[in-house]
Amino acid sequence: MSEIREWVRLKCDCGGELFEPLVYLKFKSGGGTTTEPAGHRCIACTGVVDTHRMIRLVEINTLRQKLNEVEQEIEAKTPEVATKK
Repeated sequence: MSEIREWVRLKCDCGGELFEPLVYLKFKSGGGTTTEPAGHRCIACTGVVDTHRMIRLVEINTLRQKLNEVEQEIEAKTPEVATKK
């Protein structure tokens, strides 16, 4: 996969870019309570988001953009061929 060298904001399917962390609360006798990460919720639509899916979409869109750039470069370097009439 193509390496993305800059920080990219992830977006929810609704377009939201603000998320709040979700945690599991855990308890153990004599140990008190602790938290365990449980994902993120979109502030805009309140849905629980699939972070892995959002990352894959960014990677796919980056590859599509690079493909378009290469196609344009090939198009610019390809000589036009005269058609016979």
